[in-house]
Amino acid sequence: LPVFAGGETRGTLSLTSEVTAEAGTTATLTVSVANNPGVAALNIQIDYDKTALELIGAENGKLMDGAFTPNLETGKLLFETASGANTTVNGELCTLKFRVKDTAEVKSYPVGITFLSASTDTAERVYFDTIGGNIKVEAFDARIPRLVSIGGVAVTDSIFPIPAAFLGESYGPLKLEVAGE
Repeated sequence: LPVFAGGETRGTLSLTSEVTAEAGTTATLTVSVANNPGVAALNIQIDYDKTALELIGAENGKLMDGAFTPNLETGKLLFETASGANTTVNGELCTLKFRVKDTAEVKSYPVGITFLSASTDTAERVYFDTIGGNIKVEAFDARIPRLVSIGGVAVTDSIFPIPAAFLGESYGPLKLEVAGE
């Protein structure tokens, strides 16, 4: 574990480095813990561009098994262990679900973690460094059909026709067919 001036041991909170999404869709990032010094309560804030992204969900992972209090409007997340005892486990702290607004520009949007506070079961303060991530918004290419299955038949949202050579072909459980035939 890293030890810093004053003798404190610091853990690390990090986000998934980068995920891609299109405007109007959702993106999921994971908050992970490494070098956990032992914590019974943890308070963090998720920072992001609110003009392009909206935090619409936060789901507790398996590290902090007690109270989980997410405030989706402010991005503040409070975690506690059920027993009040320290956990030193590393891994997935929580997952965050963002809606990429329809008006989001095509670019990368940083998502950060602000460490607010953490304490042990004896009320000692512990500290965490943070590593942010990105949601990269990509342009929708209408020339590339996205296939969905309706009743086992693949349909596309493409504005361009699917070449006749592909019709009648099976792709896993999907079969491309002309509607009405």
